[in-house]
Amino acid sequence: MSDDDRFWMKKICGLCPYSRTNTLFLHPERAEEFAYQAQNPYNDFVCHKTGVVDEEGEGDIVRAEHSFTCCGFLSLQVNEGARCPEGFTPDPNAFDCADDMIMAHTDHWEDKQRRRRS
Repeated sequence: MSDDDRFWMKKICGLCPYSRTNTLFLHPERAEEFAYQAQNPYNDFVCHKTGVVDEEGEGDIVRAEHSFTCCGFLSLQVNEGARCPEGFTPDPNAFDCADDMIMAHTDHWEDKQRRRRS
């Protein structure tokens, strides 16, 4: 498969919410929404580095002409049992399952709230 045929990012970035090593954490409800999105093999999640902001909607990142699917999202989909696209290798830093992703974001959120109160 050539790079011209590829529809996904090659690796996870530092702000990927689907990565165990990310530097961006989501509110638990948003993390749950993102994680459950990956459980449906027909869903897609555009990488924030290649998408554009939907000015007419709620400001979400949407697919543009040269957008790619998020590597972390696709990795979680494959880890959850979706068919792996030819030529794609799931990133080892991606969460193994949606529950792990939700728990990590929730734990980080709760730790942040505790630090604010102390």
